[in-house]
Amino acid sequence: MALSNKFKKDNLNKKILSNLPKGYLEDYIKLFLIQNADGTYSAKPVSIGTDAINQMEKKYREIIKTQYPKSRTEGEFLKGIRIRDINSAILKDLKSNNSIVNSKTDT
Repeated sequence: MALSNKFKKDNLNKKILSNLPKGYLEDYIKLFLIQNADGTYSAKPVSIGTDAINQMEKKYREIIKTQYPKSRTEGEFLKGIRIRDINSAILKDLKSNNSIVNSKTDT
């Protein structure tokens, strides 16, 4: 029986999250999220190509190439992982833990 795409993506995300580069999660939170008073987060409005994404790519591109040296094909794990793949895995994990809310915070 073939594995579903959702199962494969969930498995990939777990592997990515279990091997994040040091400081990556903290930088992600600082650049992409706003912490609410209740400890949850709201997403900052960020689009592809913005300075926040460029900062992450500049800082972590080479680290990611060595930390995830193999491919997604069977027998070759995680080749071609991009910043947005890691960011997506983090965001999905935070949402699944109800740590992300959709409303903006009061400032």
